[in-house]
Order: sequence, then C-alpha cells, then structure tokens
Amino acid sequence: MESAYSSSAEESKTDGQTARADSPVRRSSFAGVLARVGTGTLIGAVYYLTVHPGVSSGDSAEIQYASATLGVCHSPGYQVEVHFGKLFSLLPVGNVAWRVNLMMLVFGLIGCLSLYDALERITGRILPAVVGATTLAFSSIYWSHAIVAEAYVFYGAFLLIGLWAAVRFVFSNKAAWLYVMAVALGICAWDRSSELFVLPAFLLLWLGFRKRVRLGLPRVAAAVALFLVPLVFTATSYMIRQEASRLPMRDDALRDQILGRPRGDPRFASLGEAPRALCYCLALGWADRGLPPARAWADLKRYAWLLSGLGAVSEYMPLADRQEMIERGRGTSIGFVGILLVLWGSFLWRRNRGWVVLGWGLFLGNLAFCLWNSRWDSLTFTVPGLAGLALLAGLGASWPQETGPPSRRRVVGKLACLIAPVFLLATNYSLLNRATGDEYARLALSDRMAATPLPESCAILCRYWTATRLRYVFHVQAGRSDIHVFNIGEQEELLAVFEYCRQQGWEVFIPRHCFRGTPEAAIAASRTPAAMLDFGLVQATQASGVIRWEGGLWAY
Repeated sequence: MESAYSSSAEESKTDGQTARADSPVRRSSFAGVLARVGTGTLIGAVYYLTVHPGVSSGDSAEIQYASATLGVCHSPGYQVEVHFGKLFSLLPVGNVAWRVNLMMLVFGLIGCLSLYDALERITGRILPAVVGATTLAFSSIYWSHAIVAEAYVFYGAFLLIGLWAAVRFVFSNKAAWLYVMAVALGICAWDRSSELFVLPAFLLLWLGFRKRVRLGLPRVAAAVALFLVPLVFTATSYMIRQEASRLPMRDDALRDQILGRPRGDPRFASLGEAPRALCYCLALGWADRGLPPARAWADLKRYAWLLSGLGAVSEYMPLADRQEMIERGRGTSIGFVGILLVLWGSFLWRRNRGWVVLGWGLFLGNLAFCLWNSRWDSLTFTVPGLAGLALLAGLGASWPQETGPPSRRRVVGKLACLIAPVFLLATNYSLLNRATGDEYARLALSDRMAATPLPESCAILCRYWTATRLRYVFHVQAGRSDIHVFNIGEQEELLAVFEYCRQQGWEVFIPRHCFRGTPEAAIAASRTPAAMLDFGLVQATQASGVIRWEGGLWAY
C-alpha cells in the first residue's frame, strides 16, 4: 500500500506548487493505529451509549419493520438498506428493532472512519483526521441519525466511502479505487436520489487533479456501468418485493382496493412495471419541489442557526415532542469553531484546490437540493453537506506545521482545533441521547401491547407515524400476521375502511379521539385492553358514536 504521507508531498510536486499545509511528517505506524483505534472507539462508545433502545415511529419504525420482513419503504424504497437491515435483524442480541438501530451505529462509524483515513492520506497528519472525523461524528444531524433506524447516515456512509476511494484513486491512479468509488456513489445516489446533487463535486475533484489522474474511455465506461448496478438492483428488488400479497404490502394494498384507487402514485399508473419501479426508486413523485422565497429564507436561517452553535443554549423552534425537535434540527452541527476551521482550511489549501473544491462542492450541492426541495424536515437532508464541511475543517486543522521542536504555539494550535469536536460532544450529548427513561417507557408499552391477547383478525386504523410502529409491534414482535394495521390519512378513508372492517366482522381499534363523546364511546373504552388504551386506541367496532373530522384530527 502506498504511503499516505509521501503521496501528499508528491501531489505538491506534481502541481508545481507548495501549500503551507502540505508539509507532511511521517508518523510511526503505532501512533497512527492508536489514533485510529482511539477515534473509532470514542465515536462508537458515544453512539452505543445514546442509541435508541428499540422500535421508534414514522420512517424509523418503517425501516425497522421493512428490514425484519424484507419489505419496501416509502419512495425511494431504500432496498440496499433494507437488505443490510435484514442481515442485522438476524443477530442474536437485543430486540430486532435495536439490531437495526445498531446497523445505523455501525455505518455511522464506518462513514467517520472513511473520512478519517481520507484526511490522514491528504494531509499526512493524524490531528486533521481526528478533528474532521469527530467533528462530523458529533454534529447533531449526523449523530441523531446514527443512533436510530434512518436513511441519512446509512447512505451518507457510502458517500464517505466514495470520498475515501476517490482520495485513494487520486494518490495511486489505480482503476480499482475508481471502481470502488463508482459502486459506493451508485449505492448512495440511486437509493437516495437527493444525493445526485452532490455528485458534480467529484467531477470537479477530477478537474482539480486531471494532470495526476488519467481517465481513459475503458475506465470511464467500466465506472459508469458499476455506478448503474445499484440502480438495477434497487428497481429489480422493488418489483419483487412490492407484491400485494406479501405481509409488508398487504394492508396498504387492501386499503387502496377498498378506496378504489390504483396502487402507488397515480401519476405513474399508466406506465409499465419497470418504468413505475424506476419512478418509485428515484422518488420522482414524492418530493416537494420548488423554491418558495419565504420558505427558502426560513430554511437558510435554521441552517445557519444549526451551524452557529446557538443550539447549545436555545431551541430554534421549541416543540413539545423530543423526537420532532431532533428531526427538525436540534443542537449544533460543525459549530462556530468548526466553521472557522472550514474557512481557514479553504485558505490554507487554496493551492491544492481539488480537496477544497470537493468539500465546498458537497456542501453547496447539498444546500441546493435542500432549498429546491424545501420541506419541514429539510435539515435532515444535510448529511452530505456536513461531510463536506467536516472535510474542510480537517484541512484547517493541518495547521500549525509539525516541523521543528515542540513549541507552545503548536500545542495551543492543536488544542484550539480540538475545541470544535469537544464542544459538539459536550453540548449535544444530552440533547440527542435516545437511551432515555421516556424511550424505555415507550418500549415497555410496546412490549405490553405485543403481549396483549387481541381478538383474532382485528384491525387498527391510525395515521402513518403510528401505523409504522404498530406494524412492527404486532407483525414482528408479537408474530400476529392476522392483525391488519391500516395507514389512514383522510376522513373519507377512515370512514370507508372502518365500514369495510365492520362488514368483515373484525374488531376495530381507532384513536380514542375519533368518536364523539357519547356513552357508547365510553363503553367501548371500558372493554379496550389496558395497553391499547394507554397507547391511545379504543376498541370501537360496536360503538354507535359518529366518526368525524375536526381540524385535521379525528375527533369525537
């Protein structure tokens, strides 16, 4: 394997320029291994202590459920993640949902260590690698999605693997690293099409090092083919897994049949099976597109607040629900000191501009997507941008120089660089920790519900965020495939599906605020199992209360 340290020096000679930060010093292999193991252990330990203990709700619960049953998630489907999740769900430790959360921890760690190795090879130094990896690891958005089942960090890990392979390719010009990069970026982009916006950064990287790296037609053709392989896998897997009779798809397919509407996005209903699969896997009908100026400005302010470090002392948008606060952007990512390192790194490495262009390309490409696809949870899409900033922060930590005897200035400079990740760790820990008493209490309630002897062939009608959790609880944890859990979003859907269930003779559970306050509703609540009632569900089949819609909520 080529020397990371000599490669960095050769790069300066190739470009005919010498950057102030490009004076690498050889470290002993023992020091390098110790720093790498120590960094990985620190990140892994922090994640392990804060990882979510079990099933969550919404998208997280959907991924946990789909992983256990090899199902299909909401568009774009996340088939690569689901198949990895299936492997982790078979581990003989913890509950199934926790095993999928553990997978996020592992891939979050892989992403950080990929960035660590990339920075060590670029700078020939340990400190920049430590600063860059830990600044990313302890940034609030990255950390919060590395400890619960989600898509952001999982596919972010493949982006960082692609970045690491790109660094190896630049330093070695070996085609194998180009192909590793192509596959990793293909997995990242085709299972999360939002990441297509950051791919131009890798093209700009090549332009920055085109004198060093030669891309012939055979190499490019092979790389493009490998880049497309994950798309073929994802679309093919989707077509196999979305069969209506399979348990993960059954209740949504039955709901659509009851409502007399086509499965999937009606805009693509007239297309053939393969085109529909591609549209689904590319999320062409899912995202909120457009750039409303007012919303874009609000998103920019929230992002600036997140990067500034103010999240350590105040909430940008105080909310009652802890999970919603985390998903909307809580705590600090990169931080003020980290931003100073980003700017300093951009200046320090201006002559070796390929790495600077890569970092800013990741950030700006990702920002462009977030503004174009402006959503209530847009900050959760910022992992690629944070990875770019962490790369630049690591470059900034390559100063002061390592030449000459130790000096007070050098020690102070190192300590100043370490402020960025230490600040993030200290201030984000309590804000992002998911191993809390409240989470364990919710987990205990889920256990009680799974152990409740519900009537055979019953149905539960609820909204998406609850439905995903209950599908895991009853289908996976309790093994009750006879229970139907319907994801209901509108009043008309509720009424139609409720009536269908009554005609089938099924006992039906609905949120207790779906009735009018009548004596019959109180009787229904009195015969509801305690665990279901504690969760907010009422056994309502025989109640005569009129179901109606008020203010967007089911109310009685």
